[in-house]
Formats: sequence, C-alpha cells, structure tokens
Amino acid sequence: MSAVTPDTSGAGTIATGADAVRTPPTRRLATGLVFAGLSAAAFSLSGVFASGLLDTGWSPGAMVLARVVLAAVVVLPLGIVSLRGDWRPVRRNLGLIAVYGAVSVAGCQFAYFSAVQYMAIGPALLIEYTAPAAVVLWFWLRHGQRPTRATVMGTLLAAVGLVLVLNLVSGDPGATAVDPAGVAWALVAMLGVSTYFVINANPDTGLPPLALAAGGLTTASSPWACSARRGSCP
Repeated sequence: MSAVTPDTSGAGTIATGADAVRTPPTRRLATGLVFAGLSAAAFSLSGVFASGLLDTGWSPGAMVLARVVLAAVVVLPLGIVSLRGDWRPVRRNLGLIAVYGAVSVAGCQFAYFSAVQYMAIGPALLIEYTAPAAVVLWFWLRHGQRPTRATVMGTLLAAVGLVLVLNLVSGDPGATAVDPAGVAWALVAMLGVSTYFVINANPDTGLPPLALAAGGLTTASSPWACSARRGSCP
C-alpha cells in the first residue's frame, strides 16, 4: 500500500514541501492512475506469495516483519528527503504516525495474512476491500458528508458482488467454504484499511506523503522486530 494524501493546493498543482510544481490536470490524473494500478497489482500479489509462504511454515507475523522491514529500508530515506530538514511535522504527529503504523500497516497486514490461513485469497481480499464503503459510512455519520447516489449504488453493487462470490445464497451447505475465523480476520483487515484511508485523507497534518509512509513502516517494524528477536513472533 502506498500513502497518498489529497491534493489541496489547487487544480493542476502537486504540492511538494515548500514548493509547488505546476502540471497539467490530465497528466496528473494519468500519473495517479498508473501508481494506483501498480499499488493494486502489488497488493493483490501479496496474497499469492503469502499463501505459498504459509504452506512452507511461515507465520503471519513473520511475513509482516519481512514485508514492513524491507519496505522501511526502501522508503525511509525518501521520507527523510521529503521533509527537507523540517522535522516539526513529525514531532507534531507522533501519535498519528504510531496509530498509522500499528493499525494501518502492521495490524492490517497481520489480519489479512491471518485471514488467508482460513479462506481463499479472493474472498479475503473482497471482504477487506469493503473498506471504501465503511469509509463512506464513517464520513457520513461522523462528518455529515452525505454520499452521492452513484456512491450508494456502487457500494450496494459491491456488497451484492461480495455475497455472490462468497456463495452465501447457495442452498447447498457444502457449496461454500467460508470459515468464520477467516471472515473475522478479513473484517479486522478491512478496519485497518479503512483507518489507512481516513488518515491519508486528512490534508491538515503537514506531513509529506512519503514521510507518513516512512514513519508508519518504521513504527510498524519495531514491535515485530522485538518479537522476532525474542523468538515469539506470531
């Protein structure tokens, strides 16, 4: 997953620290779609690799540790550069970064990898990615941001698709292999993704996106690394 905050600097502007670079809106949209596609592809493949690792004896905690540590090594230098020497946003948002790392990075991944121990990758992903509907509901109830008719229809279609994929309406008791434990873990992962979206949608933190991603990954690495060092990584 990648951390991307909304662009509040005006149409055609991408904010980068104290500077702003003017780019055509269509080019900005195309670039964003490319990154979104790459992010979706990378995350969808994680379940395939996770399933293979689980079969060889890896635990969900060990997979989270390997994933977040490697990502932190890559992203942390970029996050430091994005701060341009100004560490005040980091100090102001230490609590937010801790929640982001614990819930949206480590917790979400641990729950997802735990879910695929009990159920197929596709249904686990579909349950996890009901998160946008949960976020819409959150902003409606918490902030009074009423969703549009198109948003409501899209949410309902996604819910119907999930029911069909999980085969919950089949009359054959053996037609579906939905494990309650797997569904529960996938729902926890959905809450983690929802938190991820909500935190990244806040433009008032002052944190550059790369700094938030680096901070979250670094924070997420710490407890898992301690557990692994003690030989108790779940």
